[in-house]
Amino acid sequence: MIINKTQSNLNNINFNDIIIPIKLQHLSRRVQGQENGKAMQLLKSYKKIPQITTEFHSPIIVNSIKQRKDSNYSQQPQQLIEKESKQITIDSEYMTNQYKQINLQSSLPQIPLSTMNTLTKLNDLSRSSNLIQTPKNSDTKRSLVKSQFKTYSNNQKNNLINNSTNTGSSKDSHQNQSTLQKQIYAKNIIYSYCGKPRKRKVNVSAKSFIVYDCFENRIVSQRKCNKRMEIASLTKIMTFYITMVILEQINLNYKDIKVKVTKKASETIGTTADLKYNDILTIQDLLYGLMLPSGNDAATLIAQTIGTIILFYESDKYLDYKLIDIEQLSAEGHYYNLDLKTHQCPIEIFISKMNHYSYLIGQKNTQFACVHGLANQDNYSSCHDIVLLSLECMKYDTFNQVISCKEYISQTQNNNKSYEWKNTNKLLDKGFFGIKTGVTDSAGPCLASAYRSNEMEYYIIIVLSCKNLQLRFDETISLLQHAKYKKGVGKSCLLLQYVDKKFRQDHEATIGVEFGAKQLIIKSKVIKIQIWDTAGQESFRSITRSYYRGSIGAILVYDVTRRETFENATTWVNEIKKYGNDNIVIILVGNKTDLSDIRKVSEDEAKEMAKQNGLEYIEVCAKQNYKVDEAFQIITEKIYKKIELNQIDLSNEKCGVKLGSKGSFIEENQQEDQKKQSICC
Repeated sequence: MIINKTQSNLNNINFNDIIIPIKLQHLSRRVQGQENGKAMQLLKSYKKIPQITTEFHSPIIVNSIKQRKDSNYSQQPQQLIEKESKQITIDSEYMTNQYKQINLQSSLPQIPLSTMNTLTKLNDLSRSSNLIQTPKNSDTKRSLVKSQFKTYSNNQKNNLINNSTNTGSSKDSHQNQSTLQKQIYAKNIIYSYCGKPRKRKVNVSAKSFIVYDCFENRIVSQRKCNKRMEIASLTKIMTFYITMVILEQINLNYKDIKVKVTKKASETIGTTADLKYNDILTIQDLLYGLMLPSGNDAATLIAQTIGTIILFYESDKYLDYKLIDIEQLSAEGHYYNLDLKTHQCPIEIFISKMNHYSYLIGQKNTQFACVHGLANQDNYSSCHDIVLLSLECMKYDTFNQVISCKEYISQTQNNNKSYEWKNTNKLLDKGFFGIKTGVTDSAGPCLASAYRSNEMEYYIIIVLSCKNLQLRFDETISLLQHAKYKKGVGKSCLLLQYVDKKFRQDHEATIGVEFGAKQLIIKSKVIKIQIWDTAGQESFRSITRSYYRGSIGAILVYDVTRRETFENATTWVNEIKKYGNDNIVIILVGNKTDLSDIRKVSEDEAKEMAKQNGLEYIEVCAKQNYKVDEAFQIITEKIYKKIELNQIDLSNEKCGVKLGSKGSFIEENQQEDQKKQSICC
């Protein structure tokens, strides 16, 4: 964040040239819905085009806009035109009288600060730092947003003036009222005419998706993530989970349980593991056949086996786990309940467990009606529920091993036949380690993915009902890239918390520069600080330089949970010292202290680094508003101290400090102290 002396500063706005708020509001409504090209055509119909002072996020000041009397305008009744012109004249005279005598240099001292992140390592320091003067091929999108001016009727204007003369000192009241109105208008001008950043939206065909950050336990982005939809073979994730849970409860090893392939399993349609009737495999083999080739036959056989184990366990019957022959057990009548006089289906028993544990893990939009995911409108879930299930499954090492396996060869136990299965997930070569593919005509192409590149990047991405089979992979990659782009160190959240006392969980990464301002008290003196939030990406480095050259302070923010941001801090310090003001004050801020369980940079290590570079150090949490105000208070006090010690040449326009209208605030303080002393005597 940089608070900088640019042409877009609040103090340089000429209120005499500002357009009448009533007319400006009408213009904004016309422009707001237009595309950029149409908007520029509309602006050309006026005599003066708005001046764009900088490329990124600098306010666009409209000096004056006058309507051209074109054919459409001339068709209006003459009386209406005269009435409108008269109203414009009245409003113009009112604003001129209110602000003509006001010195636009605020009486408050102004200290520019800069807050920067350490997301990107700086390279190629010889790169040009000139501002880009044209918006072509820019990473920002210009737009005029609807004006938020507070307008007054003639009666309200008169009341404002009368109120100022009826209470207290007329002169002081009038000045206070004028100052208040000036601040209201000025604030609206700044935020009504600013370059808006282009938000990087990912266009995906998936009807529902979710990107979940497993480290921060939050949703990064989503679309209808709680919508109930068919999930095709993603159902097999729950089939795997129930198998592991039941065997764990009964204390059985999946490697020791052997089962004979049933006729029902071998005849299952859809994608299969190509299981042959009467072949004998272990549960371990079947789990690979379930997840890699997405075998519906393996899902059926697993459900039959686990359902049988549950039935025998709950009935206190003996079952030989060395070889489970389901068809023989059925022929012997073990599935017939004499009390209820009904046949108990092991698959139905398994499905009931699926729904029971679905409830236990917190799935609210899920119901299972099959074990494999073949088309069934009663078998559904949601993206968010699949994330919850995946997190539970990943607690088992076996699950992680299976879903990350690219190829598996299984050997049958009764004949020397072997099965070779290949994973259908094409993303395993691109940093992903699972989870499951799925597709049916009714559900469409689906994909559940898990990505982990280092200690601090761990995402689960679910896409449902994509346009085609390949897009489910492509869109998953796009969503991952978007999630990485949005993951910053939190400096923008720091500024938002400090200025507006708000926290935005899904704050976009800064593009170019963003603006903020606040007043604080140092030694009984009200000081206004202007803060420029600068982008940390390498592509915006030249823009960043141009701002902190005229700044007197810099707040360098890093993420305590990401070591690479801390390691880049030293490079940023050198960058600031090389191109910044000679007297610039720098403090190092460690953000996200609430994530102590995944912290990668200790406080002692950060303090030592700050000490070596001659920096102040403080740790904050923008989310919890922990020591946010204190960080800005510290840097402002250090700047103020330098001014008191005459270490900053206030006569130099590039020193980064602007004086109030009364002159040096150091002298003002001395005069105030003398007055206090004379009163005490």
